[in-house]
Amino acid sequence: MANNDGRPSSSSLKEPQIDRRIVERNRRIQMNRLCSQLTSLLPPRPHFNPSQKRISQADQIEQARHYVIELRERLEQLRQRKEQLGKMMNEEATPSNVEVISDDDEMMVMMDANDTARLPIIQIIDLGGAVEVHLVTSPERDLKLGQVIRVLEEEGAEVENCTFSIQGDKVFHNLHAKVF
Repeated sequence: MANNDGRPSSSSLKEPQIDRRIVERNRRIQMNRLCSQLTSLLPPRPHFNPSQKRISQADQIEQARHYVIELRERLEQLRQRKEQLGKMMNEEATPSNVEVISDDDEMMVMMDANDTARLPIIQIIDLGGAVEVHLVTSPERDLKLGQVIRVLEEEGAEVENCTFSIQGDKVFHNLHAKVF
């Protein structure tokens, strides 16, 4: 609105200022909500003392950035380890009765149904944030399941579920692990 002299009235100047304030306040609220969600995804800080003052949002974002870099490095290490295990499996396989299938998402060894001399069989399936491990053994061969779980934990996985079943002369173990 304009006054009689052609200048805008004070009420028309206040409306855009109020709108800008509301927009800015909503933006800050949204930013705080996003930072809070980001912080909740980070692992707990070591030696956290509640009496210490809170860290700034910039520091929280920096911690998240470093954590993402660490996760990428860990993922690359696990991929290299997976490739090494796949190569080892390929070297140990005999072409007459074992077929090895390997791609980026899973490693698997297939063999004749009657051949128990080449057991155990290990199948590892990468499910993103988790790993599924299938083991096929024979009752005669003493597979220490604890050793398999220990190796998974040493490589940064936490076993969440483990089942087994016996069918004929084979024992099937299924492990589900969360990868950190």
